[in-house]
Amino acid sequence: MVRITQATAHDFPRVHSLFLEYLQWATGMGDETWAYTVDRMPLVDHDMADIQRFMPPDGRLLLAGDDTGVFGCACMRTIRASLAEVKRVYVRPEQRKSGVGRALMHTLITDVRRAGYTTLRLDSGQFMTAAHTLYRSLGFQEIAPYPESEIPEDLRKHCIFMELSL
Repeated sequence: MVRITQATAHDFPRVHSLFLEYLQWATGMGDETWAYTVDRMPLVDHDMADIQRFMPPDGRLLLAGDDTGVFGCACMRTIRASLAEVKRVYVRPEQRKSGVGRALMHTLITDVRRAGYTTLRLDSGQFMTAAHTLYRSLGFQEIAPYPESEIPEDLRKHCIFMELSL
């Protein structure tokens, strides 16, 4: 049975592994799709150095796992009062299409709504079509790029930006 839990400092080594896997997958797809190479370790190191932005009260870092280990994550960071952003949604390949991503997102949305946020945004690469299908099924709608996105300006043309009113 899949459990969704808020990460603690004890979980950070597993979080590091998931973030690295996510960035290897995502930037690998970006390398193939856009011919744009990214050094992954500085991105993971940045995320881990700034991990508190994903921790309560101003953020969330949810982990999906079972008795065998952790196999997915979803993060949220506060942009400003009532506005949050989804980050680093990742499910290991062997667990995909099993509902883990939906469970992570449903838990994240519910928690963010309870915390008083009214809008949730996200950005993702155009190649992440399965994720876009999930996000649309949860009520996200495409929007123009938003200034707080961490996607570099020159790559925004390869991304989809979405928003959910809570």
